[in-house]
Amino acid sequence: MISDLWIVAQKELKEYVFQRSGSRTGGWALLVNIAVFGAYLPWIFRRDWLDSLYTIFWFLFVALFWTTTIIADAFAGERERHTLETLLASRLSNRAILLGKYVATLIYVGGQMLLALALAVVVVNLTHGEPGRVLFYPPSVAVGALGAGLLGAGFVGGLGILISLRAPTVRQAQQTLLIPLTILLMLPSVGTMLLPDEQKIQLFKWFSTADIVSVLLAGFVALAVVDAGLLALALARFQRARLIVD
Repeated sequence: MISDLWIVAQKELKEYVFQRSGSRTGGWALLVNIAVFGAYLPWIFRRDWLDSLYTIFWFLFVALFWTTTIIADAFAGERERHTLETLLASRLSNRAILLGKYVATLIYVGGQMLLALALAVVVVNLTHGEPGRVLFYPPSVAVGALGAGLLGAGFVGGLGILISLRAPTVRQAQQTLLIPLTILLMLPSVGTMLLPDEQKIQLFKWFSTADIVSVLLAGFVALAVVDAGLLALALARFQRARLIVD
């Protein structure tokens, strides 16, 4: 099962980089993503890019949308290219096909984040560093950014596969996926605005004094549980015979 999963993952990764360059993925998109979050923003934010917790939210935010651009293609794209029947008629198991596409998405998005995080260290040290001292991320920022990004990608990956399983086109899958994603991203800011001023002050005070590591761990655990639930639901809904008929 692991070898079959890796066969599917390799196929997806090759297509992400080399064969879907006409879409928002492809080699050029990969380079642009890394350049923006590995060079341009670190150059703008200087040392704050390595030290600030906002970097975690940047990588969570961008991982969500990097994943959205590719996961909608998982099955809707195969359906559009008339390759879904061939894939489903292969000896590969349902789990190998679905998990292979899911794992490929995490590798692709996670690889971009790793490269961007590493390049940012080089850029900040070259442009704003000090002689004899190497600037680097605090562990909470490095682990937080990568962990938040991967878990965010896992969330969108599971939700996107559920949508892509039934969507007739990639565009429709992307549009459908963006609706709940946009709502989720807007909820914290809208909810905060609706709070009374006294509760806003208490909330900001709590954030300023809270143990960041504990907050991150709690958020990671909650997001991991949601990711696992979405993936289990996608596996349960992946019915090969129904997909061929559709």
